[in-house]
Parts: sequence; C-alpha cells; structure tokens
Amino acid sequence: MRAEEKKLAKALEEEYGEEFVVVDSIVTGGHPIYAGPLRAVCYPKSNKNLLFKADYSISNQCLYDDEYVE
Repeated sequence: MRAEEKKLAKALEEEYGEEFVVVDSIVTGGHPIYAGPLRAVCYPKSNKNLLFKADYSISNQCLYDDEYVE
C-alpha cells in the first residue's frame, strides 16, 4: 500500500471509528509541482462487500469526500 493510501485509510478510520482497506487508487489531475487528489475504492474491514469511493487531498492531507454509508 502506498503512503497516500495509508493516509487515506487512517483518515477514514478517524472519521468513522473502524478500520478500512484501500482496494485500488489513482492520483487524478494535479499540477506539475504538487499531486492532485487521490481517488480510491475502499471497504471497511468488517464488510468486504461494502465497496465505496473516497477522495483524499494529498496536498492538504485530508479526506474531503467519500460515499461511505455508516
């Protein structure tokens, strides 16, 4: 797992109070000097069937959008 994926998983854990797995991700857009957001497919460790998308700002190091249903 890449460093950015670990940060995304940690941000989701802090937001929802459970562990998450990042299945796949891609860095989208961006600028030549700094990376664009990381868009990923994730699921909670408690339910592999509950896939959702999440976006993590690499430059601001924060979760800014996700489709997780609590």
